[in-house]
Amino acid sequence: MPQSAHWSRGRDAPKSALLMLALVATMVGTSFLSGIFGMAGGLILMGVLLALVSVPEAMALHAVTQMASNGWRGLLWWQHVRWRAAAGFLFGCALAFGLWTFWRYVPSKPVAFLLLGVTPFLVRVVLLASSPTRSASCMERSMAPSA
Repeated sequence: MPQSAHWSRGRDAPKSALLMLALVATMVGTSFLSGIFGMAGGLILMGVLLALVSVPEAMALHAVTQMASNGWRGLLWWQHVRWRAAAGFLFGCALAFGLWTFWRYVPSKPVAFLLLGVTPFLVRVVLLASSPTRSASCMERSMAPSA
């Protein structure tokens, strides 16, 4: 190994250690956020990861973190799992995995940030539209600005 490569890696070591520390702190913090409020931790984590690393690295780190966090939560609450719903979810996961295996689309950072920002609004619209207990007037009230 050339000496210049050794020295350049040595100079980057503090940056790498600081980046790793920031990533671990963010992962733990957003896990606590999700545990307390039940939402938003994954979106915030993905935003921070996109700001710090490339899109493929952010996607991989986010996937590992979410699998560990949600897997642990599932293990803790396994007695309360609705297995029929879990089976449907796993079937959807398998379909998505198959699609991504063949398509391999990786968005650019600006597109990833735009998709990340639109996601909460899309979820709200889909949930409101698919909820059998909500009427159109309820949807209008929830979208109206509060006084």
